[in-house]
Amino acid sequence: MYLKQPFYLTVFLGQRLNTSPEELEEIMKIYFLIWEWFKARKNLQKNEITQFDYEQKLKQNLLMLKYSEGEPTDMDKVKLYENDLIALKSKALFTAILFRFNTRVVLAGMEINKLGTIMLSIKSFIDCFDEIQLPPFF
Repeated sequence: MYLKQPFYLTVFLGQRLNTSPEELEEIMKIYFLIWEWFKARKNLQKNEITQFDYEQKLKQNLLMLKYSEGEPTDMDKVKLYENDLIALKSKALFTAILFRFNTRVVLAGMEINKLGTIMLSIKSFIDCFDEIQLPPFF
Protein backbone atom coordinates (compact mmCIF):
# COMPACT_ATOMS: atom_id res chain seq x y z
CA MET A 1 0.00 0.00 0.00
CA TYR A 2 2.81 2.38 0.91
CA LEU A 3 4.56 1.88 -2.44
CA LYS A 4 1.53 1.70 -4.74
CA GLN A 5 -1.02 4.07 -3.18
CA PRO A 6 0.72 6.34 -0.64
CA PHE A 7 -2.03 8.98 -0.61
CA TYR A 8 -4.61 6.31 0.29
CA LEU A 9 -2.38 5.21 3.15
CA THR A 10 -1.95 8.81 4.31
CA VAL A 11 -5.70 9.45 4.49
CA PHE A 12 -6.28 6.07 6.06
CA LEU A 13 -3.71 6.77 8.79
CA GLY A 14 -5.09 10.27 9.24
CA GLN A 15 -8.34 8.78 10.53
CA ARG A 16 -6.60 8.26 13.88
CA LEU A 17 -6.73 11.99 14.56
CA ASN A 18 -10.51 12.19 14.91
CA THR A 19 -11.50 8.77 16.21
CA SER A 20 -11.35 6.76 19.38
CA PRO A 21 -9.09 3.69 19.40
CA GLU A 22 -12.14 1.42 19.07
CA GLU A 23 -13.51 3.41 16.13
CA LEU A 24 -10.10 3.50 14.51
CA GLU A 25 -9.78 -0.27 14.70
CA GLU A 26 -13.10 -0.74 12.90
CA ILE A 27 -12.30 1.93 10.30
CA MET A 28 -8.88 0.40 9.65
CA LYS A 29 -10.57 -2.92 8.91
CA ILE A 30 -12.75 -1.18 6.32
CA TYR A 31 -9.81 0.55 4.68
CA PHE A 32 -7.96 -2.78 4.53
CA LEU A 33 -11.07 -4.40 3.05
CA ILE A 34 -11.09 -1.75 0.32
CA TRP A 35 -7.40 -2.32 -0.34
CA GLU A 36 -7.84 -6.08 -0.54
CA TRP A 37 -10.76 -5.64 -2.93
CA PHE A 38 -8.77 -3.50 -5.38
CA LYS A 39 -5.10 -4.41 -4.93
CA ALA A 40 -5.05 -7.14 -7.58
CA ARG A 41 -5.88 -4.70 -10.36
CA LYS A 42 -2.82 -4.32 -12.52
CA ASN A 43 -3.50 -0.66 -13.22
CA LEU A 44 -3.70 0.02 -9.50
CA GLN A 45 -0.03 -0.94 -9.39
CA LYS A 46 0.76 1.63 -12.11
CA ASN A 47 -1.70 4.48 -11.53
CA GLU A 48 -1.49 6.27 -8.22
CA ILE A 49 -4.54 8.00 -6.79
CA THR A 50 -3.50 11.56 -6.09
CA GLN A 51 -4.85 14.11 -3.68
CA PHE A 52 -6.37 15.89 -6.68
CA ASP A 53 -8.19 12.71 -7.82
CA TYR A 54 -9.53 12.12 -4.34
CA GLU A 55 -10.63 15.72 -3.84
CA GLN A 56 -12.47 15.67 -7.19
CA LYS A 57 -14.47 12.59 -6.14
CA LEU A 58 -15.04 14.01 -2.68
CA LYS A 59 -16.34 17.23 -4.22
CA GLN A 60 -18.70 15.28 -6.52
CA ASN A 61 -20.05 13.31 -3.57
CA LEU A 62 -20.50 16.45 -1.49
CA LEU A 63 -22.31 18.18 -4.36
CA MET A 64 -24.66 15.22 -4.70
CA LEU A 65 -25.45 15.36 -0.98
CA LYS A 66 -25.93 19.13 -1.12
CA TYR A 67 -28.22 18.74 -4.12
CA SER A 68 -30.23 16.07 -2.28
CA GLU A 69 -31.06 18.57 0.46
CA GLY A 70 -33.20 20.43 -2.07
CA GLU A 71 -35.27 17.41 -3.01
CA PRO A 72 -38.89 17.91 -1.92
CA THR A 73 -39.55 14.41 -0.53
CA ASP A 74 -37.62 11.60 1.06
CA MET A 75 -38.52 9.39 -1.92
CA ASP A 76 -36.92 11.91 -4.26
CA LYS A 77 -33.77 11.77 -2.12
CA VAL A 78 -33.79 7.98 -2.21
CA LYS A 79 -34.09 8.02 -6.01
CA LEU A 80 -31.14 10.40 -6.22
CA TYR A 81 -29.03 8.15 -3.98
CA GLU A 82 -30.11 5.09 -5.97
CA ASN A 83 -29.00 6.73 -9.20
CA ASP A 84 -25.64 7.56 -7.65
CA LEU A 85 -25.18 4.00 -6.42
CA ILE A 86 -26.23 2.49 -9.76
CA ALA A 87 -23.15 4.09 -11.29
CA LEU A 88 -20.92 2.54 -8.63
CA LYS A 89 -18.99 -0.40 -10.09
CA SER A 90 -18.11 -1.93 -6.72
CA LYS A 91 -21.62 -2.24 -5.33
CA ALA A 92 -20.84 -5.46 -3.45
CA LEU A 93 -17.93 -3.83 -1.66
CA PHE A 94 -19.95 -0.74 -0.74
CA THR A 95 -22.82 -2.93 0.45
CA ALA A 96 -20.47 -4.90 2.70
CA ILE A 97 -19.12 -1.64 4.13
CA LEU A 98 -22.62 -0.29 4.79
CA PHE A 99 -23.53 -3.58 6.45
CA ARG A 100 -20.47 -3.29 8.68
CA PHE A 101 -21.37 0.29 9.64
CA ASN A 102 -24.87 -0.88 10.57
CA THR A 103 -23.90 -3.99 12.50
CA ARG A 104 -20.71 -3.12 14.36
CA VAL A 105 -21.69 -1.51 17.67
CA VAL A 106 -18.76 0.92 17.67
CA LEU A 107 -19.49 2.14 14.14
CA ALA A 108 -23.26 2.26 14.59
CA GLY A 109 -22.79 4.43 17.70
CA MET A 110 -20.54 7.01 16.07
CA GLU A 111 -21.51 10.65 16.13
CA ILE A 112 -23.36 11.44 12.87
CA ASN A 113 -20.99 14.15 11.59
CA LYS A 114 -17.93 11.97 12.15
CA LEU A 115 -19.71 9.05 10.52
CA GLY A 116 -20.68 11.18 7.53
CA THR A 117 -17.14 12.45 7.04
CA ILE A 118 -15.70 8.93 7.15
CA MET A 119 -18.37 7.55 4.80
CA LEU A 120 -17.70 10.35 2.30
CA SER A 121 -14.01 9.55 2.39
CA ILE A 122 -14.64 5.85 1.89
CA LYS A 123 -17.10 6.40 -0.96
CA SER A 124 -14.70 8.84 -2.64
CA PHE A 125 -11.85 6.33 -2.52
CA ILE A 126 -14.06 3.58 -3.90
CA ASP A 127 -14.99 5.93 -6.74
CA CYS A 128 -11.29 6.63 -7.38
CA PHE A 129 -10.33 2.97 -7.34
CA ASP A 130 -13.27 2.12 -9.61
CA GLU A 131 -11.84 4.47 -12.22
CA ILE A 132 -8.59 2.52 -12.36
CA GLN A 133 -9.63 0.08 -15.04
CA LEU A 134 -8.21 -3.31 -15.77
CA PRO A 135 -6.64 -3.56 -19.21
CA PRO A 136 -9.02 -5.04 -21.79
CA PHE A 137 -8.80 -8.75 -22.50
CA PHE A 138 -7.56 -9.80 -25.91
